[in-house]
Amino acid sequence: IGRYGLWSVPAACVLLGMVTASLVRRPALLVAVAVVLAALAGRGVLKWYDDPSGEDYRAAMRFVAERAEPGDAIIFTPDEVRIPSEDYLNRFDALGHLTPVFPDAPFGRWGTGDHDVAGVPLASVRAARDGYDTIWVVRFGRDNENDPRFDVFDEEHLQLLDDDFRVEQRERFRGPVTVFRYVRR
Repeated sequence: IGRYGLWSVPAACVLLGMVTASLVRRPALLVAVAVVLAALAGRGVLKWYDDPSGEDYRAAMRFVAERAEPGDAIIFTPDEVRIPSEDYLNRFDALGHLTPVFPDAPFGRWGTGDHDVAGVPLASVRAARDGYDTIWVVRFGRDNENDPRFDVFDEEHLQLLDDDFRVEQRERFRGPVTVFRYVRR
């Protein structure tokens, strides 16, 4: 549908304008159409709040907030995952416990427009490995069935952590959002 949107939206707008203009001459019909549209829109809103589609960053960040300790590092992959994660970490008063390693901007100074859906640079993994005993990784994406460790990093990233860290916790949340807790051996 997306590829046809550019061409079909103008035609749909013209058609909607024609229908609206014809309804103006019939006030009772206009009111009926408005009521039906409001009911349909209301149904969508209720459905969204009853069973939101998408990622469950709230539960994932609650999981992190309840377990994070001062001095822990956190990595978001891809980088855009930080936007909703930071919002919930702030709500759970957990920002003071964590140091963002990727993206490395301080909390509160990175947001919409700063992301480019980037993977984690090796330099960020090195910085986390060399400076922290606990590294949280919040990842959005499908699982790799061959080796679950590759859910987060590729082989080069894993080699940087394998000698010194172990995955102590791995929790999946709806979306797919996965949280990993790497702890120094």
